[in-house]
Amino acid sequence: MFTAMSTAIIALYWSLKTKRQIEVFRRNTQSIRSMLSRLIQTIESGRQLALISKKAKKKRKKRYIVFQVATGNFSEEDVGKEIIRQLRALYGEKGLAESRAKLIMYNKRLGRGILRVSYEYRYKAIIALGMIRSINGVKTLVIPLRVTGSLNRACKTLFTTKE
Repeated sequence: MFTAMSTAIIALYWSLKTKRQIEVFRRNTQSIRSMLSRLIQTIESGRQLALISKKAKKKRKKRYIVFQVATGNFSEEDVGKEIIRQLRALYGEKGLAESRAKLIMYNKRLGRGILRVSYEYRYKAIIALGMIRSINGVKTLVIPLRVTGSLNRACKTLFTTKE
């Protein structure tokens, strides 16, 4: 499209006879050039926005971390609050939001639970679990047992006991 347009402009330029016609033509082509450059910039920014929106729409992968609380008899709420508190302390509000951390399940009797996090934050979540030293003032350890991509596999790991 642009080559056909440039060929037509060149042909029109060569057909001009007087200096006045050439001067008017140059002024007009400069305004056309500036309009074309603005149009091209608009198209390019639209392409960039489309690429950004595609990345935003991309489904985020999740990982499930099965963990065990070593000592103590804690409620699901207490464990969940402590995990969230530790993630916030280590990575801030932005890191906590991007990790999309959620305590899916906690079995009080076994002292085991499943934490769901985004794929990019799986190692950071394991670090946060390992940094927990107390829950409600009671000294304890949280031990990550397994990281898996499916909730079904995480549930199997949660309820199988290897001692």
